[in-house]
Amino acid sequence: MKEKKGITLIALVVTIVVLLILAGVSISMLTGESGIIKQAMDAKDKTIIGQEQEQVEMAYVSAATTKLGDEVTETNLQNELDIIVGETKTNVTTNDDETLNVLFADTQHNYNVNKGEVFRIESEEVPKGIVARIGTVYYGTLQSAIDAITNDNTETTIVLLVDISENVTVAENQNIILNLNNHTITNLSETPIITLSGTLTIKNGIITGTYTNRVATICTNVSSELNLSHSIIDRNSDGAYNWETIELHGVLNIDSGKINSPNSNTICTYPNYESSINIGGTAEVIGSSANYVTIFNCHKMTMTGGKIIGTGNSAIDNEAARRTYYEWGHY
Repeated sequence: MKEKKGITLIALVVTIVVLLILAGVSISMLTGESGIIKQAMDAKDKTIIGQEQEQVEMAYVSAATTKLGDEVTETNLQNELDIIVGETKTNVTTNDDETLNVLFADTQHNYNVNKGEVFRIESEEVPKGIVARIGTVYYGTLQSAIDAITNDNTETTIVLLVDISENVTVAENQNIILNLNNHTITNLSETPIITLSGTLTIKNGIITGTYTNRVATICTNVSSELNLSHSIIDRNSDGAYNWETIELHGVLNIDSGKINSPNSNTICTYPNYESSINIGGTAEVIGSSANYVTIFNCHKMTMTGGKIIGTGNSAIDNEAARRTYYEWGHY
C-alpha cells in the first residue's frame, strides 16, 4: 500500500507565522515612521512648501519693484499674492517685530518674510485654556487680553489662537490691532460681539453674530474708529429680529474683506453724530435679499474703491438723514 503524503500541522503553523511576519514587515515598510507612504507624504509636503515659498518670493519681488525701493507693506504683499495665488487664498499680517507673515488658507502653512527672505514657521502650540496672546503673554479670554492694554492710545496687537464665543468691550483711548489669525468669533450672549469706544483694527478672520433680539454684531460709540482688513463681519437672525451688522456712531474704514447682512441692514449710521464711512481697495459691503438697506442713514461717506452691493430694498438710503452729504469716488 502506497503511503499518502501531506502537509503536517507543524509545517502549516510555521508557514502562517512566516506569512504574518512578512505581512508585518510589509505594513511597517508602508506605514511606519520611515515607511513608503510617510516618505511620499513628506515629499508631497516639501513640494508644496517649495511652491508656496516661491510664490511668496515672487510676490515680494513684484511688490518691491512696484514700490521702487520703498519698504514692502502688508497691503503691497497681499495685493501681489492675490494676483499670483488667488484672492482669499492667503492672509498677510504684520508681526510684532514689523516683519510680515503669510498664511496659506488651504494648507495652513505659515511663512515669515523679512526683507525678501522667506522662512517656514511651524504651527503655534496653544496651551490648554488659552485663547489669545499679546507678544509672548497668554490670556484665557479675549476680554482679559483687551483689559491688559493701557488706555493711552498705544497701538497693541492681540493674536487670537482659537475659535471663540465671546462678547467684548474696547474702552476709550485703547488702540488695538486684533489679528483673528484665520479664526472666528461668535457671540456668547445677546449683546454685540464688540462694543467699541476706542480704536480697533480687525484683520484676517470672521466675526459672526447670531441673535434672537435686535442686536448689532458690532456697535461703535462716538469718537471710535473701526478698521477692517481681510476680514468678514456678518449678522444672522431668524428673520423676525432684523437689525444691522454694524451700528456706527464713529468712523469706519474698510479696505478689504466683506461686511455682509443676509437678512438685515448692513451698516446703520446715525445723523446725530459725526459718523463717517470710508470704503476702498477690494472691500465689499453687501446687503440682504430682503427689504433692507445696505447702508442706512449715512452721514458722510467716501469711496476710493470697493463695492456697495444692494440686493434688497436699496443700496443706500439717506431719507431719514436730512443733513447728510456724500463724497463719491465710485461705487
